[in-house]
Amino acid sequence: MKILLLSFNYGESSSPRAIRWNSLGQKITEFGHNLTVIHAGKNENIASQDTYCTHTLPLNPSSDSGKVEKCNGILGWIKSRLRNLCITLRWPDYGIVWVVKSLPILKSLMGKNDYDLIISVSHPFSSHLLGLYAKKKANEKCHWHVDIGDPFFLLKDIKVNSFFYSKLNFIAEHLVLKLADKIFVTNNMMKGEYLSEFKLSDEKVNVLFPIRNNPPFKYAFNPSGEVVYAGRFYSKVREPSYVIQLLSIVNSYNDDYKCSIYGVDCNTLISVFQLDTNLLANISINGMIPKNQLDIKISAASIIVNLGNTTDNQLPSKISDLIFSGKPVINIYQSENDACLELLKNHPACLSLNSLEVNTKETKQKVFNFIKMVESTDFSEAYDDYVSMMLPLFDAQSITVEYISNES
Repeated sequence: MKILLLSFNYGESSSPRAIRWNSLGQKITEFGHNLTVIHAGKNENIASQDTYCTHTLPLNPSSDSGKVEKCNGILGWIKSRLRNLCITLRWPDYGIVWVVKSLPILKSLMGKNDYDLIISVSHPFSSHLLGLYAKKKANEKCHWHVDIGDPFFLLKDIKVNSFFYSKLNFIAEHLVLKLADKIFVTNNMMKGEYLSEFKLSDEKVNVLFPIRNNPPFKYAFNPSGEVVYAGRFYSKVREPSYVIQLLSIVNSYNDDYKCSIYGVDCNTLISVFQLDTNLLANISINGMIPKNQLDIKISAASIIVNLGNTTDNQLPSKISDLIFSGKPVINIYQSENDACLELLKNHPACLSLNSLEVNTKETKQKVFNFIKMVESTDFSEAYDDYVSMMLPLFDAQSITVEYISNES
């Protein structure tokens, strides 16, 4: 089968969608299919794949909204204002430059190849604009599958583009969903919202969880390990204050536990989120580190901390790392419908806390009791049962089959 993959995030990008589709792309070629990829990652050689990098991926493209470059003189001032104006007016998102640069290559590929399947991946939503074009140029038997990591129109708490584009966002996403043969989302809450908002048929929208490539770790509590939070923070969606409060509670239980944050630097916590430096005194703040190094940190940790989003329709890609880490988990949720709650509810060594109650005496006692329990109890057998139940939902091979199946 000839497959065309359209994904802004691919190759050497550290984006969760890139990591996911690097693995899925490898599986697709292992199955013997012919895979062509148009992406915006760094140039690299990927065995058995024809890849076209049409625009180099910025280090952090989602963070450039409102960013002002340091420029000198009147010309510099004009350039910075024009840049910010372009950022404000661009549609649908930061991927539009990549779309423009990709169109000539896509047009050429569609003229030379008779594809059986087109897959477009978001975010950014721009990828689906290329998918729309490819679908219109493809033969009638060619299917178009749309993979949605994060919603577009339905994502209210994160600014994707100007609010003036709201109606246009709805029209564009509705058209994509209408013409797609299959739609893939990451959780049931997102599926429910798409069914309700866009009046889609239930069989058209499929739920596929983040993939797990490596074998799960065996359960092992490490009393001398770190208490680790790994991940980024976002204003209004995933604020760091709850994690800082929780780590302070752990530190007050026993200051021998080293509390660490990976994924954000100290300057960001202070300048962007206005955190008091005194609150960070007993916490090791680390920036982004490579995924393989983070896996080592997690495998040596004592407890893993997770913070859910305020939104119900997003599932963090790191949920698979949490589930299969072999470690006790303290899960902070900000919504009663948090998608992580359902997946972690049967974890034998997991404590879930409401974010609004983290800074209370009752929660402090809950955390103390939980730590005492995991220090004195071996959850190996119960954890093995839990993993056996969860593994099929995150299996890379099974998920790949679902993505490329043209059967309804």
